[in-house]
Amino acid sequence: MLFVAYIAVMFIFALNIITGVLVNNVVETARDEKEMQREQRNRCLKDIRTLWQLMDPSQRGSLTRDQFHQALTLPLVQAGFDRLNLDLSDVSAFYDSLDADCDGIVEVEEFVVGLMQSHFKSNMVDAQTLLREHRKAKHHAAILARRTQDHLWHINRKMDRVTNQQQDLYVLMKGTVCDTDSDAGLRRTFFHSAPTCSNRNSEPGVSKKHDRTAGLETLGEANHYACL
Repeated sequence: MLFVAYIAVMFIFALNIITGVLVNNVVETARDEKEMQREQRNRCLKDIRTLWQLMDPSQRGSLTRDQFHQALTLPLVQAGFDRLNLDLSDVSAFYDSLDADCDGIVEVEEFVVGLMQSHFKSNMVDAQTLLREHRKAKHHAAILARRTQDHLWHINRKMDRVTNQQQDLYVLMKGTVCDTDSDAGLRRTFFHSAPTCSNRNSEPGVSKKHDRTAGLETLGEANHYACL
């Protein structure tokens, strides 16, 4: 029983360690993910501002369609869009997506917001992958917790079974000791109650058969009182 209890305690201890490691990993992953998203957003804003300065060197604060097409011919501008992982296969459609108010002019606010949305939309697959991995880790942790509960339940049942067996063994041993004491007392009663040789010799006319009958009666009475 002590060995089973030792195994149960060590199993619970190991489970607590594993659970702590999993929770710590999840918390660190979430913290790192938020920090990474914040750094990525700041870096993206910086790249977009730099890109706007390259496309609007005169600082007018807006770009027409022709100016937008002309700016895309610059190698630094093309490298900036590549760094943001943006597809410019259809420049006219991309310009229309940036022109939120449909006035034919892309202002700096529309440019920043449109490029931010396009950039993070293109990175949505990576975010979904991270989310899927997080859910998978959470699912594995839940399965491990259920299995641990099942193991603990089986260990408790085995411990209860061992305890019941010990109690039954104790009752059986106690009954055996009582039976042994009763037999010893019965033998003492029989030998003390049986007539001695001197008594049988002093009573003439008493046969050996009568002596045996008297001894058996005494034995029966002793049995009767022992049972009571």
